[in-house]
Amino acid sequence: AMGFDEVLRKNSIDTIIHTATEYGRNTQLSSVLLGNVIFPVKLMEAGLRNGLKKFINTDTFLCKDSYNGSYLKDYADSKTMLRAYLKKFSSQIQVDNLILEHPYGEYDAEGKFVPMIIKSLLENRETLELTSGEQKRDFVYVADVVEAFITVLEKGNDTVNGFSEYEVGTGSSIRVREFVERVAKVIGSSTQLHFGALQNREGEPQNSRADT
Repeated sequence: AMGFDEVLRKNSIDTIIHTATEYGRNTQLSSVLLGNVIFPVKLMEAGLRNGLKKFINTDTFLCKDSYNGSYLKDYADSKTMLRAYLKKFSSQIQVDNLILEHPYGEYDAEGKFVPMIIKSLLENRETLELTSGEQKRDFVYVADVVEAFITVLEKGNDTVNGFSEYEVGTGSSIRVREFVERVAKVIGSSTQLHFGALQNREGEPQNSRADT
């Protein structure tokens, strides 16, 4: 397999859009750090050796100051760590950091919240145990996320090095309960929704939405 340097050099790549990630579910901390810190830093270093001009990074709303919970903490910490390094590299290159709210859409991983809800409701499971659902999220469709990347790619700053940050979402949030109830209504599911059956995750943001 070709190394980063050879790929960048052979293809005259001037921009990297970094979307790879390791959430750290059922895996070791070292895997999270390798995927979310070491891998992109190696990419950046190779890029600087081979004429890279722009690095577009995918970040998460869990890195906002409001989040201090234990859920996916290694993932959130690794993303915060990378952000610090990207700021350091931005003296030599253009870095755009896109903070995604709660994307949903086709080809998402089955274990994530929205696909899990849809699958359960489509199967008409007898009951579905959920938290109170009072926490609010900015659910953003995957095609709109792609549009945000394209907009930054085409219209972002191309003249000076530096670090730019963009929050990607609709700009408004709805209660998770309302989101689930809407999905159930659209599907016409007979599943009984038991809100409050599960405890809320400690420290999770109660209302996250993009500042657009």
